[in-house]
This record gives sequence, C-alpha cells and structure tokens, in this order.
Amino acid sequence: MNIEIKNISENEYLSLVDFRIEEAINQLHDCPHLYEIAKYHFHNKGSRLMPKVGLQISKIFNTDLYISVSLATCIELFHNFTLIHDDIIDEDELRRNRISSWKEFGIPLALVAGNSIKSLSYSLMSEVFNNTSLSQLKIKRAIHYYINYTHTVYEGECLDIIFENQNNISIDEYINMIQKKSGSTLGCICFLIAYMSTDKVELHKLCEDLGVTIGTCLQIINDLNSYVKSNNLCSDFTKRKKTLPLIYFLNKIPDLFEDSKIYEMINIKQKMETFGVFEKVRKKAIEYQEKAIEILHDIKNNLNEDVTEFSYEITNNFHL
Repeated sequence: MNIEIKNISENEYLSLVDFRIEEAINQLHDCPHLYEIAKYHFHNKGSRLMPKVGLQISKIFNTDLYISVSLATCIELFHNFTLIHDDIIDEDELRRNRISSWKEFGIPLALVAGNSIKSLSYSLMSEVFNNTSLSQLKIKRAIHYYINYTHTVYEGECLDIIFENQNNISIDEYINMIQKKSGSTLGCICFLIAYMSTDKVELHKLCEDLGVTIGTCLQIINDLNSYVKSNNLCSDFTKRKKTLPLIYFLNKIPDLFEDSKIYEMINIKQKMETFGVFEKVRKKAIEYQEKAIEILHDIKNNLNEDVTEFSYEITNNFHL
C-alpha cells in the first residue's frame, strides 16, 4: 500500500479493514460451522469506532497504510470476540438489532467461534510485526503490550460480573472497571499505531491515554443512554449492572435491592431524573471529554504541528 494515509477517506479506510476481516474469516473455511458463525456475527458492522479512531491517530503520524489497517483489523477482530462472549455472559439475545450468535447457533458453538476469531487476531498481529523493519526487541515489546492488553480486558469483564452482586461499588471502582473492559481497547489501537510510527516514548503514552480516555467517555455515554433511551425497564438495571447511573442511584436509595418490591413500585427512570442522576452522569462524561481534548493538545505540542483537523474528527465521536 503506497498511498499516503493522509489522503485516505474514512469510508476507504473502513473498506480496507472490512477486506482484511474477510480475509481473516476465510481462514475458517475448513470448519464450515465456525465460518458461518463468524460471517453471521460480522454481517452488521456496528459503530466501527476502533478503526475510525485508529485512522485519525494514523493521520497524525502519517502511519504506513498497511500497518495502520492491519492493526485496526487485529483490534476489531479481538473486540468482536469479546462481544460474542459478552452476549453469552449477559444473556443478551440481540446484537446490533439482530439475534446474537449464541442465541442463533447455541452457546457451545458461539464460544468456540469467538475463540477462533480471537486466534485470527493473534495470527494477524504476528504477520504485521513480521512484515516490518522494527528491531526484534521492539517487536517483542509490542507483542508483550498486546498480550497484556488482552489480559486487561479479561480483568475488566471479571470485575463487571463480580460487581453485579455488590451494591457498594464506588465511582472510582466503576471507572477502573470500564477503563479495563472498554477503554483499554481504544488505548491499545492508539498506542500501537503511535509505537509503530515514532520512537518518542512520551507520544506512545499520550496516545494510549487518549484512547483510554475516549473509551471511558463513550462507555459512560452508552451507560447513560441505556437508561435515557430505554422505553421499558433498562436491562442494565434488571441485571443489576453497576453502571454509573445505578451507582449514583444507589447512593440515594442504598436499600434498593434489599426489598424486591421497591423497584417494582417506582418509575426508575423518573426517579433517577428527580435525583439528578442523569445530569451527574453527563457531567462525568464531559469531564472525560475535556480530558481527551487536553491530551490532544499535549500531542500537538509534542509534535509541534497542528492537529486541529484530527482533534475534531476524534472528538466528533462524543454525542452528549
């Protein structure tokens, strides 16, 4: 790929990522069941947030197009593995307005298909590093970072599950959990692209922090929308997911779940609005949005070049 990434549009970039995902999935052809589930899962593509942010970070550094697309594909594959398993853990029957993979094909096959997609991510990551001129030491560090990232995601998922049975979760514990489970994924793509593009260690850290901060902000917004945009009783509430709205709400009604009839007798959404829960959550999201913009300014100062265009594209993902 000899085209400069600065000349690539978002749609062109996403098409290249789609092509690499298709290439990867085709490796499952020898097992038709796994191939069918992978094709089914990727039929609806979702927000494509990881490659979109990856593209903007790549444009800041003018990253090699092959490396950028390959890294974005790796992260997208791993992220989708986690989505398949998340749906099983949470017993969510819908994913992207379609019956989820486990509901369509059964839990055992969906588990194996998810694991297969994860393996495709590892395989492609190895290919990327083997096709670069990086030193062996730098390649080892990158692989070590990627493996640690995957462990971080598992830790976040573990905390999310454990918190369901606890009612005294602090805001700091919640933020730590979503940064591990969600924020770390954007942190990973931003870090790896910077790592493959420049030797400036401070920029590696800034880009990782940027990704984690954006991911944290967007997860808070998603958790808020689960309540605000829900016409019925929010599934996060019925499953006692300790997202920020419920944490703020439990601060007001600590014994909410001690009497099973309490939450059946009140309008949860209305009560949260009365207590100012949604406004508090919005303020927390804005706090991380502003932090992301500050980090972008630090990147600009470190590079000594204008990143205003990319700042707008990256922060345009926030919808408060």
